[in-house]
Amino acid sequence: SLVGSYTLEVEVEGAVYSTELMIEDTVAPSATVTPLTVYYGATFPSAERFVSQIIDKGPVTVSYETDPGAIVNDQKVVRVVLTDQSGNRTVYEGQCNIVHDNEAPKFVTFPEELEADVDAAIIWRAMVSAEDDSGMVDLSLDTTGIDLKKPGIYTAFLVAKDPAGNETRQEVKLTLH
Repeated sequence: SLVGSYTLEVEVEGAVYSTELMIEDTVAPSATVTPLTVYYGATFPSAERFVSQIIDKGPVTVSYETDPGAIVNDQKVVRVVLTDQSGNRTVYEGQCNIVHDNEAPKFVTFPEELEADVDAAIIWRAMVSAEDDSGMVDLSLDTTGIDLKKPGIYTAFLVAKDPAGNETRQEVKLTLH
């Protein structure tokens, strides 16, 4: 069942003959297509996110027929291409449910002050939670402009960002010992 060319020896009435067996893959891959909710202004999802349960005898690559760009705009349909190792292709239309999200996440819990030793990890994540109507929030600690190797009292920012790129910044006092 492996695609390729194979030399076989066949014996017929005592005579041995050499022949070549060619196994070709002429069946295009198939998959289940799932519509995605994407946020206007967010990073466009990979083509793989639109398909699941890919069926083929070998490896399959998934790509866009035409690059939709890096950022989600008002494009509601994308064409997703499945290509197997023999070059057989199937093209599916992936539906984008575009959400215009202009509301930033909100912090639910956060510390007003953080303390850490110089050159040590700043422990903060377990003390912070945020929510957003998308259900997805990326949390980070912005220490830009802070010399983490020098003791002192600084202003840092907790950052909550949603998939559409909306963000909320919460000031926090950072004391380095």
